[in-house]
Amino acid sequence: MFTLALSLLMGCPYLEPPPPPIDPVVNAERRETYRDGMKAAMGPAYDAPVPGLEDADRVRGQEVFAKSCSGCHGAYGLGDGPTLRRVAPPKPPNIVDPTTSHFFSDAAQMAIIRAGSPGTAMPPMARSLSDENLLAAYAYITSLREAELEAVRAQGHE
Repeated sequence: MFTLALSLLMGCPYLEPPPPPIDPVVNAERRETYRDGMKAAMGPAYDAPVPGLEDADRVRGQEVFAKSCSGCHGAYGLGDGPTLRRVAPPKPPNIVDPTTSHFFSDAAQMAIIRAGSPGTAMPPMARSLSDENLLAAYAYITSLREAELEAVRAQGHE
């Protein structure tokens, strides 16, 4: 009884209604508009390689991701973190899906990580993480993507 009362007071996520579904067409249009705006704002830097990404420490990146990103994006980047039920729509994306993860360039994704994503729960991570830790976390994310792509290929899909 005490646990139930405490859960009600603390906002237990299991008692909250799920967020309303997102219209995939509207969400896709919003993402395309956002990408087009980023391309215009970043110019040639949009497609440029991310300096330092190749040498970033993926092991440290895994630690940074676990502490700072997995709450929303999940342990493996699938967008299924434990705070999902408390995050306002749109829900965090699957950042390792081979199609979704290449929608934005690496430079654009680093810009989103640094500055946050307007209209979503994604905060500006540059406020709480050094650039070195941001690069390490993104390098770890790219390693998750590589593993996901290998799994898709192993199933006979490209």
